[in-house]
Formats: sequence, C-alpha cells, structure tokens
Amino acid sequence: MTFLRVSLARVFRDSSATLPRLVPALCPAIPLRMKAPHIILTASFPRRISHLANPSVSRTTTIRHAPCQSWSQAMSQLDPSCTAPRDTTLSSYKPNTMPSKSLTLILAATPSLGIGKSGGLPWPQLKQEMGYFARVTKRTWPTGISEGDAAGQMAEKRTRMNAVVMGRKTWDSIPERFRPLAGRVNVVVTRDTNAFTKTLGNGEEQGGRTGNTPSPLVASSVSDALQQLQSDKVGIEVDKIMVIGGASIYEQALKRKEAKHVLLTKIQREYECDTFFSEDLDGTNWKKASPEELKEFTGEAFEHGTEVEEKDVRFEFCLYNRVA
Repeated sequence: MTFLRVSLARVFRDSSATLPRLVPALCPAIPLRMKAPHIILTASFPRRISHLANPSVSRTTTIRHAPCQSWSQAMSQLDPSCTAPRDTTLSSYKPNTMPSKSLTLILAATPSLGIGKSGGLPWPQLKQEMGYFARVTKRTWPTGISEGDAAGQMAEKRTRMNAVVMGRKTWDSIPERFRPLAGRVNVVVTRDTNAFTKTLGNGEEQGGRTGNTPSPLVASSVSDALQQLQSDKVGIEVDKIMVIGGASIYEQALKRKEAKHVLLTKIQREYECDTFFSEDLDGTNWKKASPEELKEFTGEAFEHGTEVEEKDVRFEFCLYNRVA
C-alpha cells in the first residue's frame, strides 16, 4: 500500500494527471460526482486531509493524504457515500474455534475382533505390547507438527502431552497405583459424571494434578471430552488424542469425523471374549498402512519387525487409516 501511495504521488506530481481520470480505473466502486472541478493529490502526504476547497469557489480541490489513511478512507472524507472497507487483515482476525484434532483409536484384538473378557484382557499379559501402548500414547511431536493447532495460539504453553480418552470400566480396570496413566491427560467418559467425580481420591480432583500428570477430566461423552481437551480447561497443550476403550467409547469415537486412525495390535489366535470391537477394518472405509507409515506415525523403530511373539502368542502391530 505504501508503494501504491508513493507511486500515485509521483504520477500526480510529475504528469499533472487529474484524479477524475484515474479513480474509475483504480476504484470503480467510488462514485465521482464532480465533473468540472479537478482534484489533485499532493505529494507531501501530511497526517490528514488539511484543506478541502469549496468547488463552488475553487475548481481545484486538494487532498493531502495521510500515510495512516487508506485510499478509500481519504475518498470518504470527500464523498460521504464512499465508505472505507472493513479491516480484514490477519492481525484483526480471531477464529471462533480452534480446528478439531483427529482421533486415534488404539486397541488389541483377536481375529474375530474380541477385545475383552469380564472386564479384563483374555490373553496373557504381553510386556512388549504393553510397552508399545505406553510409548505410543505418551510420545508427542515437536510444536508445529501437531495437527489442528491454530498457528501461534499454543506456543506459550510449556507442557505438552497426549490425551487418553477412556470409559469408566476401562478406568476401573487399571490398577489403582497406575491411575491416572502417567505422562498423559486422562479423560474418563461416564454417564454419571457427578458420582464418578466423588469417587476420585485426594489429589485426583478434576482438573488438578498428581505430580507431573494432570488429574483426570470427567466427561459425559466423547464429544464432551473433545470440547474439554480443546478448551483452556486442561491448562496444557494437548498433542494427540487417543481413545483407549472400552467398546462403547470406541463406538462413540468411530461415529465422529475426527476418528481417522486405528492402531490395532492383531492377536493372531482366538480367545474367549465377551466384548468386541464393532468396526470392520478390512472393509472399504479403512486402508492398512505400510510398515514404513506405521513407523512414521508412531515413532517406533520396530527393529525386529512389526510381528512379534511372546508367551506363545503371536501378534502384529498395524495402522489403519480412514479413507471414507
């Protein structure tokens, strides 16, 4: 805009061009009501319009344009019907809401998609699988890589964590000494939020902290959990949002457009289960990622490959991405 102002000043100064010839080309929306009187823009550019000669007395009207004024603002002082446009610069733009983050579901399941039995896991404890779960749900990416962050809005926050969203039964299945899951924002989804909040022990009050780990948030639904995680209530920067169960919480998450990834540990044999994952990942809505994509997504090295055997149980780490 400064270049335009200087250029216009030179045009008027050097060529004695008149404004009625240039305004229709530069600002076609500005009505030009004076025909005979000429309007000349001076090259001095003082602070504001300092002289406006009466066209009935003088046939030349001089506008001294301020550097801080836009062209249309100066014109509006000459003609009230010409109003300055609203400021639409990025500095004045404030989004109403932050962009939504994607959801990643993480689970282990049998070939028939069984995920649980009597509130626990039907297969033996697999240390390698549990270690994978802990690392992946804790690992964050440098600021700027995390999707959904409005540029610059989260830079001032010092703590950066992933969030794990779970149902009340999943929370209860975690040994008390490990609750809340360390190094992650825990969100417990339950229909009776008041009753659950009362069960939290000392130091576990909603929105507080236990050591370096935020105390659990309590939500009435997955939608409520997402709203809380993307508000200032958390008090830290949330990187990834990962849904860790159980079955009804997975179902709620899958109904949302934000559910874009599933990290599935495929248990290669059947176990008796009473709880199942409802989504057919081999259908047309999902596509299995390559091992290289899995490595990039999780940050895991998989030095011995993505297929592992432990306690006579073979399992494979997989990533599925939503395509429809």
